[in-house]
Amino acid sequence: MAGPMPPPPFTGGIRSFLYALRQSPVLPDYGVDFLDNDIPDNLRAEKCRILLTLRSLAGLLAKLLTFRYRLVHIHCSDRLSFYEKSAFMLCCRFFAARTVMHIHTGRFPGFYEQSRCRFLVRFLLNRATAIIAVSRETRQFFRQTCKSQVFQVPNCVSPIFFDSEPLPQQQRRDILFLGYINPAKGIFELLQAVKLIRKLGHHNRVLLLGGEQVPGTVDRVRCFISKEGIQGVELGGEVTPGEVAGYCRSSAIFVLPSYSEGLPVSMLEAMASGLPVVASRVGGVPELVTDEENGLLVPPRDVESLARALVRLLDDPELRLRMGRNNSKKVRDTFTADRTAEKIVEIYDKILGLS
Repeated sequence: MAGPMPPPPFTGGIRSFLYALRQSPVLPDYGVDFLDNDIPDNLRAEKCRILLTLRSLAGLLAKLLTFRYRLVHIHCSDRLSFYEKSAFMLCCRFFAARTVMHIHTGRFPGFYEQSRCRFLVRFLLNRATAIIAVSRETRQFFRQTCKSQVFQVPNCVSPIFFDSEPLPQQQRRDILFLGYINPAKGIFELLQAVKLIRKLGHHNRVLLLGGEQVPGTVDRVRCFISKEGIQGVELGGEVTPGEVAGYCRSSAIFVLPSYSEGLPVSMLEAMASGLPVVASRVGGVPELVTDEENGLLVPPRDVESLARALVRLLDDPELRLRMGRNNSKKVRDTFTADRTAEKIVEIYDKILGLS
């Protein structure tokens, strides 16, 4: 299994997913080895990226020469990540290893539609033995676009998010965002919504936790906060999974106003901790959140709808409590690391002809 597996702290759904997955004994017991091919977000200059990719590729080739793996499971996103990991996949095929491309992003259909090299994207997808999608939407896209086998595997959360009870809702005041500090995550819409709820008398602290993918984005956010005079917003940077769990347990609402999503791990972590959710109705989010049952869904880029949803939950502790309980039960029943690992092993068995 090849993917980004840096030590904490880190930002990113694939990293969080693999961190959780590696805590389950299911994959090691099956005989799965792990190869870290992480590219740090602060080393995304072209030369650094090429060198790190070549180093990871050399590590994979060394393993293929030494162990002659029957199957290699590669985790990736879209754009450059997809092309880089496709090079890994082609090397594996040269060594007669079956390959699984696990594509975590909900942006892939848009990436494909906007690409000038669709034929190349289809060619690479068709070279994989199997594709794993994280949502029904992307699973349907891959089934219509390529000839490889397509499976769907849900994301999962680390066991630390189930370890202790959250604070009572009456003691929980913070609004929590977790993910890349990125305009595509709806950060600026969220800040504008915070400005609106301040005018309505809600002065809850807003925590923005996560690193930046594009250098300078955090500075842009700080400048926007200062220019608009928005009080009570804190940028906490990258944090460890244990720290994330602590912030989740003490927060009142989780908010994720993204323009696109796959099946966000950050949302699952918040749900596991008993938080109600306010999120954009995009990608795989509606597979996790049923409007009015365990959260409130709003249109992407709609500042007023986002503000109304936040105010509604802030004004109704009982609604937050009910939604939070529904979320905690849903994640415990379906999105644990062991359950996800077992589904992955079932796919391995099918690919290897063992079932």
